[in-house]
Amino acid sequence: MKLPIKNSESLIWYGLALVFLAILLVSIVDSVKVRLKVRDIEREVNRRVEQELKWYEDNLQHLNKELQRYKVLYEKSRQEAMYYRRIYRRMQEDKLRIALPKSSRELRERFRRLGYEPVN
Repeated sequence: MKLPIKNSESLIWYGLALVFLAILLVSIVDSVKVRLKVRDIEREVNRRVEQELKWYEDNLQHLNKELQRYKVLYEKSRQEAMYYRRIYRRMQEDKLRIALPKSSRELRERFRRLGYEPVN
């Protein structure tokens, strides 16, 4: 097939146009490849981020359950501490009200009255 080329100058222009089109085609193909790679990377990053978020949400729910359990335990222990403080306070008041024996002879007499025999 013969091209109607009249001089070599137009042949050079045709060659340059072909080279330009080839470069343009290669750059378009590379651009499409890069866009596809970027999209794949974005998908992978989004998938990993979703996995991390799910893990953190599950962990947060677990920690909330633990927190509730510890709140209940804390409340129970606080109530018990208040109960034992009241008992201790009553014991202290009773101790002040009960007259302690002044001597060991008085103590022995009290034990005899309660039915305990002396040891020595």
